[in-house]
Amino acid sequence: MSEPNYYLVPRRAGTALFGASVPQVVLVAIGAGGLAMLPTLLGGSMGVILGVGILVGCLLLAFTRAGGAPLVHALPAVIGYLFRARVDRVRRRPQSSDGAGEDRCTSRAAGRVEVPGLSRSVELLASPAACRVPTRSGEPAGLVWDGSGRTITAVLDVRGGPFGLLDGAGRDRRVVEWSRVLSQFAREAPVAQLGWTVRSGLGASLDPPAEPTSRPASAAAEVLAYQNVLAEARPLLTCHELRLWLTVRPTRASRQADARHTALAALEMLAERCTAAGLHVAAVLTAEELTDTVLDHADPLGHTGLGPAAADLSSYPGLVARAHLPDTDAARRPRRVPADGLDVHTSWDAMRIGATWHRVFWVAGWPSGGLRPGWLDPLLHEVPCVRTLAVAMRPVPWRASRRRINSDSVSIDTAVHLRDRHAFRVPVGLHQAHDDVDRRDAELTAGYPEYAYLGLLDIAAPGRGELDGACAAIVDLAARCGIVDVRPLHGRHHQAWPATLPFGLVPRQSVMGAP
Repeated sequence: MSEPNYYLVPRRAGTALFGASVPQVVLVAIGAGGLAMLPTLLGGSMGVILGVGILVGCLLLAFTRAGGAPLVHALPAVIGYLFRARVDRVRRRPQSSDGAGEDRCTSRAAGRVEVPGLSRSVELLASPAACRVPTRSGEPAGLVWDGSGRTITAVLDVRGGPFGLLDGAGRDRRVVEWSRVLSQFAREAPVAQLGWTVRSGLGASLDPPAEPTSRPASAAAEVLAYQNVLAEARPLLTCHELRLWLTVRPTRASRQADARHTALAALEMLAERCTAAGLHVAAVLTAEELTDTVLDHADPLGHTGLGPAAADLSSYPGLVARAHLPDTDAARRPRRVPADGLDVHTSWDAMRIGATWHRVFWVAGWPSGGLRPGWLDPLLHEVPCVRTLAVAMRPVPWRASRRRINSDSVSIDTAVHLRDRHAFRVPVGLHQAHDDVDRRDAELTAGYPEYAYLGLLDIAAPGRGELDGACAAIVDLAARCGIVDVRPLHGRHHQAWPATLPFGLVPRQSVMGAP
């Protein structure tokens, strides 16, 4: 068995003052300043009492942890949630009582798609020219235009191939080939970010219908017997939907038509490089399939029938295609979308879209030790509920990486020196951080770029009780992979859920990888 040779180095968010963040340092300075100035300004015991009260309040606000993070980091979420609740309450006053407590999200519009939780709509464009990557229906490839960030995103339907059946050396080769793909795109200016989403569920197919496969007539009996076996095992089957997306940020002077050409060229290049890396590119999604993606992710239990709702195998054309069987019924089941759109209800610890409850988790801490290629298998293969794992990767410029490495090196050395001076124990993590900086410096000098990555988990369930149980199971699976710091984004589920779609709607650079 080969030794672990892969590392996910977390980006340090604290300062050199014992790892305290900038808001914590500011609060401590405010409390110390109040304790020093109020007795002089007010005089007597009243000034001392107020100064001590301000210092204690600042210390509690800075260092008391709630949900894995200091209270000072949770303040923006609380204020934003209360402000949104107030605005929604004012908006609903002139409405009838039938829609009280809920928003409406129209999922289909002319050239636009309304994403639940997103304050703006994104525009769906058709590719201006023929794409070398085919689509299933023969229609032009679909592109997602976000006018707010002036980005355009293309989405590929890919398959991982026999990665799980390879030995250690074969898996290492595939990881090296995928690293070449990331390195090549990190050096290309139009590419703003890329990522992938894996949506998994039990007992139903998540795949669009595949093209019918021709089979000899003599195999009809074997095919029918195989279909019966799959129909009996349907509740135990796990189906996965893998989407790879790439976001391009064109120059400000370029028009939307030029941006579409740029995105189309980047999409074709991504498909070629993924094919060379061992991934099977099935198709590029069309505008209609992108709209269906929003419905599938938003209300999978109410609209696509995930779960034991169907009675026969013909309701699962993607399952038939995955089993390499003829597609007996290529038409998907009609989507039962309400005429007035999906109703969206937000609360502090969850959100409901249609008949499905969602809760979004942020992967706040990745494993810091050595990893093998299959380290994420428990979280990917075991699916206790309908869940989506989304990872967004943004290439970091070389100069920014060099500045960050120098800053991290100075911060770590200063923290170690302060602890030695005051006879504090230097934790093992601080020594490991020093080794990680040296490793990053060596890799950057060798020409390997850095990526800032953001991981989100969306858990979907039919009710609040089922949602709590599914979240506990997913957190346990993440811990088995070494991901022990998974935080629910309470008060921000409606803002974080759009980032789990394969549309490139991830947070801006200022909050990438930050709470």
